[in-house]
Amino acid sequence: NGEDNSEEQEEEPSACVQENMGVYTAANIISMPTFTTMDLCVSMCGASTNCKAIVVSPTTSSTRRCYLLSSDELSARTGFSAATMSCFQEGGEEEEEGAACTWTTTTGQKLKGKMSNKSYKLAECKSTCEATDGCKGCSCKNANKCTMHKSSKSKASAKYDAHAVTC
Repeated sequence: NGEDNSEEQEEEPSACVQENMGVYTAANIISMPTFTTMDLCVSMCGASTNCKAIVVSPTTSSTRRCYLLSSDELSARTGFSAATMSCFQEGGEEEEEGAACTWTTTTGQKLKGKMSNKSYKLAECKSTCEATDGCKGCSCKNANKCTMHKSSKSKASAKYDAHAVTC
């Protein structure tokens, strides 16, 4: 029984995950879904506007959380795990197409040139847009009602937020 592969070991998506890190400021929490896997936590951050880092609560927590954060300033915290999104983008390991895309959100703007009337949730719209030739971004009335657009130009609209992509 000389092996020490305890059941608390989980598959790490890459060397970007740092153990015993995770002090963050509550004001930087974008969301805190229940933790399932490190890969899913990283994917949720990648699909969230302005998510710069993740922190995962300890395996000893009754309800483990994946904290999506708008800041990548983290410091030591026993039992927690953390990763910055810039690490994944530098390595390119998590990018399927090999090219990292950057999203810019502008509140109170709507992109021009709607590509179709199909409505998407924000994360789905972003991932579909990145894979669609000619798509320049998504305009959203809310996180569950977004459409893809072929122009990065926008017009003022109090009901929408424009999410423009650069790949």
